[in-house]
Amino acid sequence: MSRLHYYREFNLRMWHHYLRMPPYAFDDILNKIKDNAVFHNNSNNAQMDVDRQLAIWLYRAGRYGPGAVVDEIAETTGVSIGSVYNCSRRCIVALLCLHDEAIQFDEQEHAEASKQRAEALSGTQVWRHGNRATDGTPIPLFAKPGWFGQQFYGKDKIYAIQLMVTSQPDAHVILLTFSQGCHLHLVTAHS
Repeated sequence: MSRLHYYREFNLRMWHHYLRMPPYAFDDILNKIKDNAVFHNNSNNAQMDVDRQLAIWLYRAGRYGPGAVVDEIAETTGVSIGSVYNCSRRCIVALLCLHDEAIQFDEQEHAEASKQRAEALSGTQVWRHGNRATDGTPIPLFAKPGWFGQQFYGKDKIYAIQLMVTSQPDAHVILLTFSQGCHLHLVTAHS
């Protein structure tokens, strides 16, 4: 019996500690992603079970600061560092395929409030009709940037940027948001 299955059956406190969700939520996600093509290959070397890959990714996603070091996650989960990266990538790809099913505004009021907030935060109406998404994951920088350097220093005690993507009906817009509100807008039109 694997540690994952042991915790599920006999120690729910540890299950919650590692995966940050109840078993029924884990099962729901697993059932939605397990048949995704990203988990299948044409190799003689089969991928590890999807439930284990999801558990590794959830363990990684639930950590921050010193607990998010990939070496330690690999050691704790009993896989290589490369496997931690691969499991994470596969799970994210599979979950992104559920975008239309999982991300939606149920009420018109909520959608209007989001549009007003986007306009207020950006200071322009251009952002009002876009779809905004952000994950809050810091992208570490090699060193302190020369311009606005201290603004890149965050709560995680690292220099990092965050990426926020907004799409407009008539253009692709990428907004790179730096820790204290410096922005770089990249706009490319499409037909």
